[in-house]
Amino acid sequence: MTDVNKWQQPVYEVPPPEAPDMHFEDERDELKTQLAASEKAIEAAQKGIQSARRTAICAIVVAVVVSIGSVVAAVLISLAVRESTDEYVLLTRINSLSDEVDSHSGSLTALDDELDSMTEAVAGLDTTTDTLSADLATMSTVVSGHTSSLSSVSADVSALEVATTAADADITALSASVSALEGDLSTLTTTTSTLSADLSTVSDTVTAQTASLSSLGTDVTAVQSDVTALAVYADPNASYSDVKTVLMEGVTVNAPFYIRSTHTTADEALSAVRASYTGVTVWETVEKSIADVRFSSAYTSTLNEDYQHAFTLRQKGLTGTGCWAASHCVVGQYAMVVFDTPTLVCAIATAGRPLTSNQYVKTYEIEYYDADQDEWVSVVDGKTSFQGNSDMNTVVLHTLSEPVVADRVRISVLTWNTHISMRLEVYGWQ
Repeated sequence: MTDVNKWQQPVYEVPPPEAPDMHFEDERDELKTQLAASEKAIEAAQKGIQSARRTAICAIVVAVVVSIGSVVAAVLISLAVRESTDEYVLLTRINSLSDEVDSHSGSLTALDDELDSMTEAVAGLDTTTDTLSADLATMSTVVSGHTSSLSSVSADVSALEVATTAADADITALSASVSALEGDLSTLTTTTSTLSADLSTVSDTVTAQTASLSSLGTDVTAVQSDVTALAVYADPNASYSDVKTVLMEGVTVNAPFYIRSTHTTADEALSAVRASYTGVTVWETVEKSIADVRFSSAYTSTLNEDYQHAFTLRQKGLTGTGCWAASHCVVGQYAMVVFDTPTLVCAIATAGRPLTSNQYVKTYEIEYYDADQDEWVSVVDGKTSFQGNSDMNTVVLHTLSEPVVADRVRISVLTWNTHISMRLEVYGWQ
């Protein structure tokens, strides 16, 4: 569309016409007539929009065509009479009408869109109406079914009333039966109390008998063990290995290897030995008089009274005031402990001469007689020298990790201090 602001008065000088040409006035009148017709057409188009969309569109198209024709005619007239002020105003009016036509066209488009939306809404309402009709039909069917069910329930209620009447009669009869049973239950409770007392007495008796049987089983096990041990001892062909198996039954050795230790007293040494073995009571074989003591040589006139002969040594062990003193101080002198029956030897202890003289044995061999091999063997496999005493009073204890079965044990002197003098004890069990 032509911008009306571009229509301006010419800048060049043209003489005004002496008199308007009547031909141009006829064309102006015709243009006015056409403009009036256009306005009527537009008004008719606006009314047509309210009645029917398609008729309105056709009317607007006709109005637009007419307007366009008017615009073209106005432009042509304007080119011929652009010096005249009236024609300029007329052109401005034509442009304004053209803009109004454009505005009405946009409104028509919006109305068309709104009509489409309303059409879609009506279609949706139709669908909703169909759905509601289907739901109503379903509900009618359900109501019919519930009506039938209600009739069935009414019949069931009637039957239930009849059954309830019969049940009341049964309950009355049952109450009478319960009363009778309660009497029986009271009698049964009294009987049960009596039986419970009897059962408690029987249970106590069974418990006592079970304890007796358990104790008897323990005794039987002990007797069986003793019988087995006696059988081994009584068998002249039984080896010392068999005897050791019997003596080690139930015994746990807590010393993982051979241990040399020192102690202040004999009682302390005995406690250390007993701590090394679980499941048996370790004895001091010399002091318990289950062994005799023999010497390679010994003084008899210069020894203390307690050690004048082997018997007194057997009685005193480490606790006496006397000791063994060799009559000849040479390597190989020995003190030998002889048992009255094969004994499991687990430790040996020595001390020096008490009170005075500073006499003790520094190193020695400890051997036992292996009757199976018929030879003297070290109590610790491969060990030929044991560290003895370094003073007169300290007790030196040798604990064996592997006890040995023997009927005799001897300590042979290797080195000594001042004179060969010794107190000794052998620990074990039979």
